[in-house]
Amino acid sequence: MKRLLTGGLLSLTLFTPLLAAESVDQSQAIGPDQALRVAIPRGHVTLVGTEGDKVTVKGTLDEDTESFQFESQGDAVVIKLELPNNWHDNGNSRDRGARLTIHYPSSRALEFSTVSADTDARELGSARMESVSGDFVLTQFTGKAMVETVSGDIEARDLQQGANLETVSGDIKERGGLGELRIHSVSGDLEIQNQARKLDLESVSGDVEAALGPVSQLRSRTVSGEMTLTMSELASSGDIALETVSGDIQLTIKGELDARISADTGPGGRIRNDWSDEAPRRGKYVSNESLEFTIGQGNGSIRLNTVSGDLQLKK
Repeated sequence: MKRLLTGGLLSLTLFTPLLAAESVDQSQAIGPDQALRVAIPRGHVTLVGTEGDKVTVKGTLDEDTESFQFESQGDAVVIKLELPNNWHDNGNSRDRGARLTIHYPSSRALEFSTVSADTDARELGSARMESVSGDFVLTQFTGKAMVETVSGDIEARDLQQGANLETVSGDIKERGGLGELRIHSVSGDLEIQNQARKLDLESVSGDVEAALGPVSQLRSRTVSGEMTLTMSELASSGDIALETVSGDIQLTIKGELDARISADTGPGGRIRNDWSDEAPRRGKYVSNESLEFTIGQGNGSIRLNTVSGDLQLKK
C-alpha cells in the first residue's frame, strides 16, 4: 500500500512500485552540519539554493519509481529515487523520469548524482555533481563547483569561488567565473569567457576558445584541437604555458607585456610574431622554428609549444 505524499511527515519513504508519476510536495529540516545528498536516475531536476534550515521537494516522481526516500540519515539529508534493477538508459530516458524542484539552504554542501537527468542548478554553495549522459546548467554558485559528466554538456555562468568542470565527450561553455578554474574535456569543445585569474584548460580532440581578463596563471593543452586565447593582460610575474600536438595556437594579449617569451614548433610548424621585431629561427636540418625574446623586464613567462601545428602571437 502506497503512503500518501502529504506535507506533515518528517520523512518520506515509498517502497512499493508506483503505477503512474505521482506528485510529491514535502519538506524536511536540515541540521547546520548536515549535507544534502541527492540521487535521481533520470528526468529533470532543478536545484535552488535558499536561506533557512529546510529542504523542500516538489514535482512528480518517475513513472517507474520503485522506492523514494526523503529523510535525515546521520550527517546528511538524503533524497533518493530508485528504479527497478532491470532499468537501463536506452536513449529515451529524457522523455521519461522525475520532474523535481529541490530548494535547500545554500550554506549546506551538496552531493548530487544522476544517470541521464538534465540538471538546472542555481544560487548554490559548494557542490559535487556527477552524471553519465545528463546535461548541467549551473548559475551563480557562491561555493566551489565540482561537476563531472561522461557524455553530457556543461553550461556554467557566474561561478564565484572557482570550479572543476569535466566531461568526456560533451562540450563545456563557461561565462563569468572567478577564482581558480579547471575545465577539461576529451573530445568536446571548450568555450570560455571570464575574469578568473588561474585557469587549467584541456581538450584532447576538441577546440579551446577563451576570452579572459587579467591572468596570473594559465595552462592550456590540446592534442589535435585548435586553441584560440585572448586576454586583457598578463598579471605581474604571471605565467602562461600552452601546448598542442597537431593543433594551432593563437594567443592575443591586449595590454602591455612584461615577460620572457619562448615558442617552439616541430617539423613544418610556423611562428608568426606580432609582438616584436624578433624573427623565428629555423632549424638547419629539420624545418622546425623557435623564438625567444623578452619584453620589458621579463618578470612574467609565456611558453608555447606544438609538434606539428602553427603558433601565432597577436596584439
